[in-house]
Amino acid sequence: GALGIFPKGKDTQGELTAARKGWTLDVELRDSRSDPDGRVLLVRRAERAAPSSTQGENA
Repeated sequence: GALGIFPKGKDTQGELTAARKGWTLDVELRDSRSDPDGRVLLVRRAERAAPSSTQGENA
């Protein structure tokens, strides 16, 4: 499979929290070698999350 490599800033956790509302993710976070506040996000799998039953059929 493919591996997505994304250099990220210091709000990586906030971005992941938001992304997980609509996606099922298999990720690994590593420290950036070039930015002490940065992280590198390795995405091994990303699938759209199943629609929530609380959203209704037309959501």
